[in-house]
Amino acid sequence: MVFPGDTRKSIECFRRALAVSPNNADILLNLARVLFNLQYLDDAIFLTRRSLEVQPPDQNAWMQHFQLGEILKAYCHYQEAALHLRHVLELKPNYGPALSALQDMETLPDSTVHMYTILIIGKEFKINCNHKTMRIIFLQSYSSWWFLLGYCPRWT
Repeated sequence: MVFPGDTRKSIECFRRALAVSPNNADILLNLARVLFNLQYLDDAIFLTRRSLEVQPPDQNAWMQHFQLGEILKAYCHYQEAALHLRHVLELKPNYGPALSALQDMETLPDSTVHMYTILIIGKEFKINCNHKTMRIIFLQSYSSWWFLLGYCPRWT
């Protein structure tokens, strides 16, 4: 017997169902939802994409796109999440949760500047530490300075 909220049992039921019907889009999507709620994001992405692949062409795939948008948003992959959420709105116009998720992402800071971009524009200095060179990278963000220290064997 499965009780509401018993995730371990629900995962086991979904796995047994997938053993019988491995290409069932609904089972894949529902297992992905459970794993997403447990924060197993990589597994949830894989299963949701697989669900989208096996979704019959005559059926609307807005649920898969919405789930992918939600997971990718949680993963901070905002551009790809927005693509899926906009696709949801093409398939199911005015779907409130998709509209809300897109509005939430619009209020976030611009995610086009990634850490590697900051590292490229950062200033690098080298200092001696116990006869070995240590790199210090200073990064400027808005009006404050941050710094990342390289490895120094003396501090271990």
